[in-house]
Amino acid sequence: MWISCRNGDRGPCAPVRAHTLVLAAVRRMMRPADAAPLGTIRSLAFFLPVIEEVLELKVGREYFQYLHHKLQRAVADRLEQWASI
Repeated sequence: MWISCRNGDRGPCAPVRAHTLVLAAVRRMMRPADAAPLGTIRSLAFFLPVIEEVLELKVGREYFQYLHHKLQRAVADRLEQWASI
């Protein structure tokens, strides 16, 4: 499914892409403060397991809206922390 999305297909692939990026970003940001830093993502291969998970999940769009909101709040909190340094 992901491969077929490369040809400009904006059908059901667009939500899969968006959900994959949101889920991966939330997981990377919502880690314990004392956890070791994660390395830089250097390849789209990083996302393959997340894509498979998104395709297999049986949750509604609302779940990803919730995650998106959670991500927005986490980013805002990080920006506040950096601004106070």
